[in-house]
Amino acid sequence: MRVRFFSRLPRLFHLGDRTMFERKIVQIIAFILVAGAAGYAQAQSFVRLLPEATTLSTEENNELKAIKSLPTTEWARLAEVDPEQLKKGGDVTFDLGEGRSLSLSGNDKVAATARDFVWSGEEKAANRSNAESPANAVVTVDGNEVSATIRTNEELYSIEPIGGGAHVMIKVATDRLPPDHTERRLQRRGEKREMPGRELRKADRAVATIRVLVFFTPKAKAQISNIALFAKQAVNETNTAFAKSSVNARVELADAQVVQYTETGSQKRDTARLTARRDGYMDGIHAIRDRTKADLVLLITTDRGECGWSQQVYANAASAFASNYFDCSIKNLSFAHEIGHLLGACHNVEDSSGCPFAYGHGYRNEPQRKQSVMAYPCRRVTCVRQPQWSRPPDWGNARRADVVRLLNATAGRAAAFR
Repeated sequence: MRVRFFSRLPRLFHLGDRTMFERKIVQIIAFILVAGAAGYAQAQSFVRLLPEATTLSTEENNELKAIKSLPTTEWARLAEVDPEQLKKGGDVTFDLGEGRSLSLSGNDKVAATARDFVWSGEEKAANRSNAESPANAVVTVDGNEVSATIRTNEELYSIEPIGGGAHVMIKVATDRLPPDHTERRLQRRGEKREMPGRELRKADRAVATIRVLVFFTPKAKAQISNIALFAKQAVNETNTAFAKSSVNARVELADAQVVQYTETGSQKRDTARLTARRDGYMDGIHAIRDRTKADLVLLITTDRGECGWSQQVYANAASAFASNYFDCSIKNLSFAHEIGHLLGACHNVEDSSGCPFAYGHGYRNEPQRKQSVMAYPCRRVTCVRQPQWSRPPDWGNARRADVVRLLNATAGRAAAFR
């Protein structure tokens, strides 16, 4: 059908030219409509902050107050999440508040019918300098509840459920996170350590599956809306770090349970009690470990004296136990950090000694604001720990900081603990 507008332009176009002109106009209009629709779809945000006046139930309000009271909370806002946006492919937008947003490209294809899934994404190279670590996110969806972490080089955000399908977006004050743990001698005088030997895996592409059993103290459970989702997110963060760093291993959640135990205020003591089999504290967890075939066991506590503690660096089957302060497990990647210790990894070489593997240190580069999973925080600038294990050339060096090489060698050994 001809558009009447063009019949009024006889002096500008001959008949043949007019037909070509109309076709070109239709193409332009179609392009505008498609581009507009694409722009609209792209603008749909996975998370949208809600007005402060939003009505909450008593339970939801109590959860929000508890989150706001944490020392690490810079601010916390009610948020609406839309997991369907993660299934569409392409870029996903995150509303970060304060007039800012972040667009990330997804790494995972999610089935349209999925209700429980994990999604990860990162910033495109064109939007950052080559030296920078890309902004990234890990999102775990469990029905109508979501747990997520969004990281840039300098800022850290978290999304947590507070019950009833409601969620909160948190900007984390990274300078208020507890220390990873007080530096300890990795080997006591006279202690016999199992050192690397024939049990280490030769380089290959086989993926080692390490099963992890997660326990929560009653006090920790009281701080967490959904412990199963919490454990899944911690596992997914660890697996994302493995995948981004080309580690041939994955962590699998054996179970997440509450253990009846009264915290002592010392993660070192709590971890020792978790490890011991017949000391009268948490003795029942060992049967659960055997039944669920869990290679590693982690205890989540509310002791904020330090972010975590592992019973032994380069643990064996009898010592593969660790603990975490709940507010560090995911936000500070302390869950992955302690697993790294159990597999033999140490802190960055500047802050570590006695490491069983000379090349098994984390990596920190302050000018580039890079902090790997095993590295201590930057001292002179703000860094955010990233889901990256040290490896050359961009995240380490072959002689002192190649935790990827270490994990590829030790993961198979740990996967055979049970």
